[in-house]
Amino acid sequence: CQEEHIINKKSGIEVIYLGLLIGGLAFANFGLFMSRHGGVVNEGTMLYARGTTITYLTIVFCQFANIMSRRYEFETIFSKSFFTNKKILISIVLSLGLVLLAINLPLIQNFLGFSSISILDWVYVLGASLFLLVNHEIIKAYKRAKQKHIK
Repeated sequence: CQEEHIINKKSGIEVIYLGLLIGGLAFANFGLFMSRHGGVVNEGTMLYARGTTITYLTIVFCQFANIMSRRYEFETIFSKSFFTNKKILISIVLSLGLVLLAINLPLIQNFLGFSSISILDWVYVLGASLFLLVNHEIIKAYKRAKQKHIK
């Protein structure tokens, strides 16, 4: 309904939950990275730069998943309409390009304190964003079931 606010009590709770989940996943990925490297990562080292890069990428990729999933309140991201909004897809591709430049181009990388990451690190980043996406899809499935029950 167009008269409703974008953020209301229901959507606000969902936004807070997904925001906390994104933050938790980023924190968890940093912690998992630290544990894979002996539990101690000192600030100013390449390992620290890699850990913070993983944390940043976890937030960014979770936000990409969140944006794409949030396009529809009830419809799954895996519907036929996934490719209908060309502007958002182009903006995500451009953003992804800029993020990859930031973590791989030495001048920007050094300025931001980032580092290139390994394939295993990418698995953790993409795994976190997939976990967020599954959580959001479960929420939407619950909403669809609840909506059918009401009708």
